[in-house]
Amino acid sequence: MSGAQPTIEPTLLQLRERFRTGEDTPQAAVERALQRIDAQDETICAFLAVDRDRARADAEAATRAWRTAGPHPTLLGLPISVKDTIEVTGMPTTYGSAVFRHNRRPDSVIAQRLRQHGAIIIGKTNTSEFALATEVRNRLTGPGRNPLDPDRTCGGSSGGAAASVAAGMSAAALGTDSAGSIRIPAAYQGLVGFKPSHQRIPWVQDWKAAPTRSHTGPITRDVRDAWELTRALSGPDWRDPASGFGALVDEEFDSALASGTRGLRVCHIGEARPPAAAEESALAHELTAFVQHVFGDLDRLQWDDLVPPPVAARVWPYAGEHVAAAMRLSADFFDAAGELTDYVRPIYETGRTQTATEYLCATGEERMRGLALKQALTTYDYAFSVVAPEAPRLTDTYTPLKFPRLALLNLAGLPAVSVPFGTYASGMPRAMQIIGRFGDDAGVLAMAEKLTRSL
Repeated sequence: MSGAQPTIEPTLLQLRERFRTGEDTPQAAVERALQRIDAQDETICAFLAVDRDRARADAEAATRAWRTAGPHPTLLGLPISVKDTIEVTGMPTTYGSAVFRHNRRPDSVIAQRLRQHGAIIIGKTNTSEFALATEVRNRLTGPGRNPLDPDRTCGGSSGGAAASVAAGMSAAALGTDSAGSIRIPAAYQGLVGFKPSHQRIPWVQDWKAAPTRSHTGPITRDVRDAWELTRALSGPDWRDPASGFGALVDEEFDSALASGTRGLRVCHIGEARPPAAAEESALAHELTAFVQHVFGDLDRLQWDDLVPPPVAARVWPYAGEHVAAAMRLSADFFDAAGELTDYVRPIYETGRTQTATEYLCATGEERMRGLALKQALTTYDYAFSVVAPEAPRLTDTYTPLKFPRLALLNLAGLPAVSVPFGTYASGMPRAMQIIGRFGDDAGVLAMAEKLTRSL
C-alpha cells in the first residue's frame, strides 16, 4: 500500500460545531475512535495505553453537558491523544521505555489543562525510547507504522501521536519536539505539526529530559485546530520559570490573519551542498518559487552561514540530562539497563560518566549556536525551509536519520510549523516549515493558514 489519503474525519472545530448542533455527540466520537483503535492499532502501533473506561465516562458527561445551555469549555468532549512522554494519571507513563513500563505519575500541567478545557484524553501514544529517535521503535510494542502506508515509518519521536490523528483514532494529538519530533511525523503523514515558542506551553511534570530544548505542541488536521489547542494550553505556570508568556487570545491570530503578505521580509534557508536526491532538489526549488510568488521577493540563505558548527564533544551534550531525568524517577535505573534499546543504551552509559565540565562547556556552546540563529533571523518576519528531504522510509530496516537543521530551531526556541506541501513521487506527503520570531506563535500559525489556502 502506498500513497493513501488520510482518514477523512472532522477537524476539532468541525467536531465541536457538530456537538453544538446535536449532529454528533462526544459519546459517538469516542466510540468511533475506540473502534478504529481496535481495528487498526495492532498494525499501526500508535498507542501504548488506552483509557477506555474513563474516556467513555468522560464522553457520557460531556454529551450531557452539550445538551445544556452554554458557554461550554473550548475542548469539551473532543477525543485527544497524548504522547507517552507526557505524564497522565490513570495510565502508565513509560517514556517509550520498558524500564518504566509500570511507572505511574499524576497529571502533568498539560494533562490538567486539557481536562480543565473539557478534552477527553483517550490514550497515550507510542514513541521512541525516551524520545531519542526519528522513528518509533522500543521494547514495548511493534514499530510505529504510517497509516498512509503501513510499510513505512510514522516518523518520530511523536510518531504515534501523528499516526493516531492520521488514522482517525483521535481528533488531535499532543507531542513533544526537541529536534523535530513533532514536525517530522506530521510531515510524514500530511498533518500540521506545531512547535510553539519554547515554553509557550509549560512543561511541568516529574520527568524532564530536555528542559532547555523540548517544546510541547499539537499535531492536527488543519492549522486552526493547532491554534485552538495551543491557545487553550498556553499561559505561564510558576513552577516553570521559562513560561513567561501570557495566554494567547484569538484576537492575535485574527489580526495576523487579516494582514497582507506583501512588504514582509522573508527568506528561504537551504543547504550549501547540492541536494543528494532529485526529489529533494525539486522540493527546494518548488518551495522557493512558491514563497517568492506569495511575497514578491525573498532572500536565499544557507544554514551553515547562520549557525556556527557544533562543538566536538566526547559525549552527546545532553546525555547527562537524560540520565539525570531517569535517575530522579528511579535511583536503581541502571539495574535495569539490560532492558534499554540498542540505540539508547550507549547514550545513557556515556551520559553516566559525563562530567559537569563537559556538560557545561558543550551545552554552553549549543546555547550560543541557538542564539546565533535567533539573532540572524531577527531581521526577517518569516523564514521557510524543507522539513524532510525524502519520503518516510520502510519499517523493515532501521537506519537512524538525523535532522540537525530542525534541532537548531529548538536551540533558538523559535516557533515553527510543518504544513503539507504537495507529494513525493511515491504519493507520500511533503511538507514545508514556516519559522517565526520568538513569541510570534499567532503570526506563524496565521501565516500557515494563509499559505495553505494558497496551495
